[in-house]
Amino acid sequence: MQDNTSFMSKVVGRRRWIKMQKFRVRFKFDNENSTAFIINAESKEMLYGNIISNKEWYEHEDNKGVLNVINMKLVTSFSIVEYKPASISSTNGW
Repeated sequence: MQDNTSFMSKVVGRRRWIKMQKFRVRFKFDNENSTAFIINAESKEMLYGNIISNKEWYEHEDNKGVLNVINMKLVTSFSIVEYKPASISSTNGW
């Protein structure tokens, strides 16, 4: 079983390491359009606070270095769930 925490950590203050968890964030727009990102954060609450504090643009850089920018004025709702990678079943023949 894979642990949901990432070994990517950040330094806070003097040499205090915090494990980052992975979350799937889905931003919903008009006409049932949506986009989702996997985002590392300390907690669901911290991520929620970070997202709602951005009134105009929310920026997220993924693990490949791609900067994604969301116009928060167009977002009608968003959801945050703990990221759980899909498991590969040994019974599917692959």
